[in-house]
Amino acid sequence: DKNLENGNITDDMYKFVTNVSNTRPANPKPLYKTHKDDEDGNMLKPPPIRLIQAACGTPVHPMSKVGQKSIEHLTSEQELPRRNKSTKAVLKRIIFINENFAPLKEESILVFPDIKAMYPNVDKEEALEIIKEKHENNPNEFGLPTDCVVEALATCNECNCLQFNGKYY
Repeated sequence: DKNLENGNITDDMYKFVTNVSNTRPANPKPLYKTHKDDEDGNMLKPPPIRLIQAACGTPVHPMSKVGQKSIEHLTSEQELPRRNKSTKAVLKRIIFINENFAPLKEESILVFPDIKAMYPNVDKEEALEIIKEKHENNPNEFGLPTDCVVEALATCNECNCLQFNGKYY
């Protein structure tokens, strides 16, 4: 309401974010991390679980979508040229290295990190501060003020529908 009154968002944006008539509660599901091993290379028993909670169709999904669209330009290839969006992208990069730079020097080292617990280890306040700083220097195409974008992201995160994942810094 405040952002509509202040002219930060349009009537259409307001209607999009506040229309919750066809929404439903989130349906969290466990994802069993069966590929995780202990220090000796044995499968962990029981395997760790990551909670998957999709925001699609929930009351905060429209706000989450606005927040995501408002900052996706900050993670473009121009902004983060070495970012890999997927395992497929990493493999494509490795193939490129093999085709263009093989044989590698003997002292070369390829590193493939595995993140054990990314989501619980992201400092959300720090992530929001970094997004705020980057957005102030590189505003979105929609003309949304930085404070409005950060507030939307923080609100969605409080509802546990916006994960601070690879899209953030």
